[in-house]
Amino acid sequence: MPVADTTVSPEGHECQISDGASYRGKVAVTKSGRTCQRWDQQTPHEHSRTAANYPSSGLEENFCRNPDGTSGVWCYTTDPNKRWELCDVAVCGSLSGNPTTQQPVSTEVKTTTGCPIPGYIPLNGACYKKFAEPKTYAEARERCAADGGLIAMPRDRATNRFITNLHPGVMSWIGLTNINSEGQWVFEDGQTLESSDYSNWFHTEPNDADGNEDCAQVRARGFWNDVRCSTTIGFTCQIGHGKSVKEFYQGCYKDGERRRLPHAFLVRADMTADVCVQHCRQKGYTYAGTQYYKECWCGSELPTRGPREDSECATPCGGNQKEMCGGEWRLSVYKAMPVADITTVSPEEHECQISDGALYRGNVAVTKSGRTCQRWDQQTPHEHSRTAANYPSSGLEENFCRNPDGTSGVWCYTTDPNKRWELCDVAVCGTYSGHATIEQNYGRFFGDASRGGAVGIVLRLSLKIF
Repeated sequence: MPVADTTVSPEGHECQISDGASYRGKVAVTKSGRTCQRWDQQTPHEHSRTAANYPSSGLEENFCRNPDGTSGVWCYTTDPNKRWELCDVAVCGSLSGNPTTQQPVSTEVKTTTGCPIPGYIPLNGACYKKFAEPKTYAEARERCAADGGLIAMPRDRATNRFITNLHPGVMSWIGLTNINSEGQWVFEDGQTLESSDYSNWFHTEPNDADGNEDCAQVRARGFWNDVRCSTTIGFTCQIGHGKSVKEFYQGCYKDGERRRLPHAFLVRADMTADVCVQHCRQKGYTYAGTQYYKECWCGSELPTRGPREDSECATPCGGNQKEMCGGEWRLSVYKAMPVADITTVSPEEHECQISDGALYRGNVAVTKSGRTCQRWDQQTPHEHSRTAANYPSSGLEENFCRNPDGTSGVWCYTTDPNKRWELCDVAVCGTYSGHATIEQNYGRFFGDASRGGAVGIVLRLSLKIF
């Protein structure tokens, strides 16, 4: 259901409520004074934020708008060297009138977690809550609306993984349908899937198998599937729009032989900003930088030189041609927001493993079969790359069982030359406490179409076997 555009009072159109999704004023200049590019034009900047892709977002002329859940109203600029920028539009009061359609998602903070309702868990600017009770799509939508939210909309790999792991081993609804037009998949907030930078359909889906499969579910391994909307399954509600990778962008920086972001180098032909940010976040670094369409670099401090003009970082990403991945000796730098330190989790939870055990800091050093663990700082009898230097936030101390790489549970290399590695027998403990990030508590590896799905599992296992 699209965000209402007729339920906001006239005066509300001249200022922005919350993140400005309902703003319909006529400001057409950015905070720095640049003139906005018309939404129906593709020069000087090509883009997908068009009225056709975002029909409920008021993309008229060159007025500042927020069609995609950014932190405020913005526009593409007429400056070829500055792709987009936020606009200087004041934040105004609350909604008025009698809405007849879905209201803009609430972002009011009422709890210590930063979420408006107890029981919701924050992730990248939005809040999520699992509902295990099976409901039809319409019933799930109604339940989420009661909290001022929508059925959860996974628009990046991290969110999709998080929603999947809230419902381990079972399917659940995601906020995506083609009810209004067959083949035209639209998220609950009105954005079309076609204009999104992310999807994760199973390779044979959507197939509209019985001619009446108009709602989307996420399967146990993270792939999407279309089913009848009358199916009854669990669901996740979302409050708030969440932050896109674009909001973490710090600018274009010059690189050199002495790397500005010198750590955790990663090369992938399908590189995207999201892949790089998640990689550096998992490694515990504050900043992530994409370069030359396929490279990712991580670091703890922003480069000292720069930022440069965005036009110098104009090489399309290998995994998303709509996104720029730096250039030759140029880094597109993002804030990676590293996972929280282990001290934010209650001490009793250090002796058991939450979810996949990424937070486990206990002293078990024996595998399920009784083999003694090899020390992480030793390379005999098994050579490996799981070291404290490569995984600084994973607690790789002595020979204690750990999970630095998203395996299904804590594990270790063994001192048996004939057995390279094995899972450890560590109990699964209680629920989340403290303020560690969702990436820590729920981050598991699972199939993802953008990474080759099951192939990724084979690659991960091969790193330990060979």
